[in-house]
Amino acid sequence: MDSGLGLRLTTKYSCLKAEEKELENVCRVRVRFSKMNLMNIVWHGICLNYLEDGRESFGRHYSGIDYQTMADAR
Repeated sequence: MDSGLGLRLTTKYSCLKAEEKELENVCRVRVRFSKMNLMNIVWHGICLNYLEDGRESFGRHYSGIDYQTMADAR
């Protein structure tokens, strides 16, 4: 049985021309057995870690919003 959790982050932004463009990135994360309960549901306390993995993947996929670019802008 493949226990994988697919995280999907989607956001919309408006350009100066009032156009909308949808950005999307899919980050697949393998859920460890120790992070699941007896009903094969991911333990609620670990979900934020998976969301952070998805946010990092989203930033790497679209240039200008990764960690290094944000740190340099400060």
